[in-house]
Amino acid sequence: MFAATAAGLYPNVEQAMDAMGQGFDCTYKPNRKNVSYYKKRYKQYKKFGAFIEKQTIA
Repeated sequence: MFAATAAGLYPNVEQAMDAMGQGFDCTYKPNRKNVSYYKKRYKQYKKFGAFIEKQTIA
């Protein structure tokens, strides 16, 4: 919303908020049966993030 206002798509943040909506339509909760899968994927995510940092910060 701030980016859209800064880009000139909306004259102010309030109008951007009105156009784009506010809040959340629903809440998602993790499935307890998938905890080991989530942990595995998060580990991969962190490893990939570290790799990207090394490539872009150097």
